Amino acid sequence: MNPFEKPTQPEQNYEQLTPLTVEQVKQRLLAGENLEKTNLKKLNLTGIDMPGASLRFSDVRNISFDDGQETITNLNDTDWTDCIIGTVEAPTELVFVDAQNAKFGYSETLDEKRLRLIEQKAQGKIPTSFETGAFYNFNGSCSDFTGSVWTNIDFGGATGWEAIFFSTKFNDATFDNCDLMEIDLSKTFLANAKFIDPVSLAGMIITEKQIPDLIKGIVITNDLKRATWQEKIASKGETKALEDHFKIIIIEQVPD
Repeated sequence: MNPFEKPTQPEQNYEQLTPLTVEQVKQRLLAGENLEKTNLKKLNLTGIDMPGASLRFSDVRNISFDDGQETITNLNDTDWTDCIIGTVEAPTELVFVDAQNAKFGYSETLDEKRLRLIEQKAQGKIPTSFETGAFYNFNGSCSDFTGSVWTNIDFGGATGWEAIFFSTKFNDATFDNCDLMEIDLSKTFLANAKFIDPVSLAGMIITEKQIPDLIKGIVITNDLKRATWQEKIASKGETKALEDHFKIIIIEQVPD
C-alpha cells in the first residue's frame, strides 16, 4: 500500500519513544528488524548501512551521517515517512549518503497541516513537535537521492532554517505537493526530476542550465491550472514563464 494514499494524522506519541544507542541500532539491523517508532535523535550513524530499512514514525532530529571524512552510508530504499526530522536546534545531516529510491515526507498534506495549526492556535493549544515539524535545518548535501520521493514537505524556506542541498543528486526524484520556497537547488542535479503540484516555488534558485529540467519536471494535475501554465510558456517563453508564474530565481551560473 502506498503510504501516502490516505492522508491521516499519525497517532504515534513521539515523546514516549525510548532512545536507542548506536550499538542497539546495529543489533536491530543485524537481526533484520526495522527501526520504526524509535528515538534516534542526535545519533551519529555514519557508516552503518541500512538499505531497505523502515524508520517510519521515528524521531530522527539531529541525526547525522557525517564523520568529517566523507564516509558513504547506504540508505538506499529506506522509508522515512512521518518521522520528526527537522528542528531549529541543530542540523539533521543526511550528507554523503546513498539514498536512492528513499521515501521522505508526511501522510498529512501541507494544506491540512497548516489549517489544523491555525485552528489549534485559535483554540490556544500548543502544537506538538510533529505538528510543527518541517525539514528545518535539513542538510542533504553531497548525497545521492536519485529516484527518491519527497511528499507533503515544507523545506523551511524564508525561515532562516531552510534545507541545504549542495552537490546533491535528485535525478529521477519526485517532489509531490512540497513547499520549496527560497530553496537553493542551483548546485543540484535535476535530470528527470518531477515537481508535482508544488505548493510554492517562489524564490527557489536554479541556473539557466536547469531550465529545461524544470520545464519538463513541473507537473500540474489541475486542468485549469495546467492550461494557464502552458499558456504562460507559449506566450512568454520558458525562462519568463518560470520567473513570472512561479517566481523562480534563475541565475546565469553557480558562483564559485
